[in-house]
Amino acid sequence: MSLVLNLTGGGSGNILATDAIIRVIAPYGTSISVSIGGSSKALTPITISGTQSENCYYDIIKQSAFGTATITATLGNDTVTETVSVSAAGEYTVTISFWYGQLYASGNQYTEHTGGWVAKNVKTTVSGQTVNAVYPVLDLSGSTMIASVSSSGGSNNSGSVLTTNKIDLTDFDTITYVVSITYSNARGVTFYATSVNSAGDSAFSADVSQTTYDSGNQTITLDVSALSGEYYVGFNLLAGSSTSASVSVTVTSIICG
Repeated sequence: MSLVLNLTGGGSGNILATDAIIRVIAPYGTSISVSIGGSSKALTPITISGTQSENCYYDIIKQSAFGTATITATLGNDTVTETVSVSAAGEYTVTISFWYGQLYASGNQYTEHTGGWVAKNVKTTVSGQTVNAVYPVLDLSGSTMIASVSSSGGSNNSGSVLTTNKIDLTDFDTITYVVSITYSNARGVTFYATSVNSAGDSAFSADVSQTTYDSGNQTITLDVSALSGEYYVGFNLLAGSSTSASVSVTVTSIICG
């Protein structure tokens, strides 16, 4: 589990010429307090046209109270504390997100971390056989991620789906994929993490991987406890050399733990 906080300072949007504003963007339901100049104040969501904003809070700091502000944000059992130096009039924005290693869940691609999920013509290898690298058909429009690869005419076709960004796996031990797999004369699905963003029409080089040949609903747990640093996370589909072969993977979630 990781907590992510991005902090930026600015000089616009002040209420009075001598005031500073601390604006906090956080998930709905977060308890937020700001301490500065020896006093502490709990913040409530901004009210716009009679409706509370779901995730925006603010505090106005008078010039006489300028100094180091401590922002404490709590959601459930998790607490983030950060400081910002309020030294001049203007606006200071703190954006807080509580992230628990999700890379995909129920239609959410967690693009702030993954950069989005993409199909790529990066293949696996089969000993003694030719494998063609193809782009999987990838559907991200619904509440699940659906990827498929098919073959015809006696060829082996293979393609990958992976994160656009590298994911820092240093503090994680596993990546858990909750999937459903459908085969027709296909060879398998490989779940992997790799430090190399392979070029198109090449074979991926996995730092860790696990292959399944089973169909139906499955939970695949990939052991990444030995990895440190950033890696692309993905899976590869291989449709065999039968006259008509296909493999389809429906992903419900992919979560680091």
